[in-house]
Amino acid sequence: MVTKMRQMGPGMYSQSTQPCDTCDGQGEIINLEKRCKTCKGKKVKRDKKKIEQEVDKGCPNNEQYTVSGEGDCVPDVEAGDVIIVVKVRNNKIYSRKGADLYMEKEITLLEALTGIDFTIMHLDGRIIRITGSKGQIIKPG
Repeated sequence: MVTKMRQMGPGMYSQSTQPCDTCDGQGEIINLEKRCKTCKGKKVKRDKKKIEQEVDKGCPNNEQYTVSGEGDCVPDVEAGDVIIVVKVRNNKIYSRKGADLYMEKEITLLEALTGIDFTIMHLDGRIIRITGSKGQIIKPG
């Protein structure tokens, strides 16, 4: 750190402290020949990393998951945490009530009287077959 004095008027001075211009407040000067080309002597490099986190089925909107030690790293400082915030997207087919998924499907009168048999694609890509018992009548609602 460098302290600078500046005269503001007769008998009035201002004192300010700022990082050293030579070392950028680091307290050391790295030889230009030995300086890293990637970080240019700052000892930190930008990097992107994919983090995978398993999210519980039916977790609510804005649920937070913490991944320890995967945040920004700075020399002589412990790495920070990454906080993952779940944002639930709306879907054209399914609606959500709490942790449950609902789907509305129109069926014909014949299907309501004789039984249903159709397939749907679930959010995870599975094809699920929906069948009703033979002879079971489906009532409105």
